[in-house]
Amino acid sequence: MSDRWPAFEPAVRPWLEPEDDPALWSVVVNTLYHDAELLCGSAASGRVLTQLGRCSHWLRPHQTRWTADGGFTWPTGYAGSQHSRSGLPEFDWFAQWEWRPESNTWSVSEGEPGPRQCVFRIAIPARTHRHRQAAVHTCWLPGPPARPRAPLTQFYGFRKQPQWQCTAYFAHPNQRAYDLAASQNRSLGVRA
Repeated sequence: MSDRWPAFEPAVRPWLEPEDDPALWSVVVNTLYHDAELLCGSAASGRVLTQLGRCSHWLRPHQTRWTADGGFTWPTGYAGSQHSRSGLPEFDWFAQWEWRPESNTWSVSEGEPGPRQCVFRIAIPARTHRHRQAAVHTCWLPGPPARPRAPLTQFYGFRKQPQWQCTAYFAHPNQRAYDLAASQNRSLGVRA
C-alpha cells in the first residue's frame, strides 16, 4: 500500500493539537484513502471531494458501543438526526481535497461542494494521544461513486498495539458499493 499521508499532511498538521496523535492520522489516511480510491475508480463523471477533519464532541447515548474487536465507542455525532445513533460528527475543523483521476491523486480544494456532488467525509476523534483506540466515522454523501443514490456510512476501528492499526470495520447498509466498484473497475480496465 502506498503512503498517501504526505499529500494530506501539509494541510492537516498545522491544525493538530498536542493531544492529537499524528501517527494515528497517518494510518487513518493510508487505510481509508486506499479504500476510497477503489470507489473513486468507478466514478463515471463529476468531481469527488473529500473532507478530512477532527471531531471533539461525539454522541454517546446510554453508553452505546460498537462491539467489533472488543468494543469501541459508537462513532456518531450531533449533526443531522439529533441525539440518534445516525447523527454526523461535527467537525472542529476540516480540510478538503479533490480526486484527480488522471493522476490517481488528491489535490487541495476549496469552496462548497455542489448540490449532488460526491463527498467522502471523514471524522477522526480528538485527543488520541490519551487513548489506545479510536473509532473513525466516514460517510459518502449523497452516496459513493459506484452507487451515488445509496448512502454509505463506514466505521473503522483503530488500536494502538504498539503501533496504530485498523482492527475493525463496519459498513451500513452493506459493502455492496465495493463489489459494484470492483466489477466496474474490471470492465474499465482500472487496476485496484
